[in-house]
Amino acid sequence: MKFNNSHKALAITLLIAGSLVLSVINLNIIKYQKTVIETLIDISMVEPIEEIIPDIETQKKETNKGFNDAEKPKHFSQAYQPIAPPKDYKRKPIERKEDTPKKPETEPEQKGTSHIQRDELTAFESVNAILKKQTTKSSPESGTKTTNTNSTVRYSLVNRSDVYLPIPIYLCEEKGTIIVNITVTKNGRVKETSINSSSNSNNKCLENSALEYAKKAQFNRGERTDQIGTITFTFEGK
Repeated sequence: MKFNNSHKALAITLLIAGSLVLSVINLNIIKYQKTVIETLIDISMVEPIEEIIPDIETQKKETNKGFNDAEKPKHFSQAYQPIAPPKDYKRKPIERKEDTPKKPETEPEQKGTSHIQRDELTAFESVNAILKKQTTKSSPESGTKTTNTNSTVRYSLVNRSDVYLPIPIYLCEEKGTIIVNITVTKNGRVKETSINSSSNSNNKCLENSALEYAKKAQFNRGERTDQIGTITFTFEGK
């Protein structure tokens, strides 16, 4: 078979056609690569978080929550630990004015504190002074009313905890602290009440209110048949 001009023309035509087809395929591939693939993600509906608006009465009860004075406030003793002084800190001895002359302003500091900044020592002493005051306030022997400065009721009952302790409502004109002697049964009910002579007010309105609230108190079950304790009410007045 001879390869004439018609065969050559057919071959050239097929090559051109094939080239065109390949070009079209390449263009489609390039466009496909540039196309942004969109993925649909099923997002589950998230319930909106509702703001918890605290109730005023709830806040008041939490603020006025009673504390048992019979229990040692260990958390305060742990929280108010004095800060240890720097290694080079040396406490200055107490000097009498008449015996010791005034030091000139240019006199250098003691050897033990030569490289310690004066501001650091002042800050250290100030912080320890504040912590000392806080520790004194939180100590039962210091005569403070309670470990929580906002509390208006507290009780003293060894190895017992309150189940229900009514919060005083300030209906009286005067303010004062009334201490009520209580006798608690084994089941935790207040059996008897009387006014303690350590109260700082003899106002009848305050005393009657304190006795009424004390009778409503409820404590957990105990081992003793009758147990004596006290409930202290601090009335702020109107």
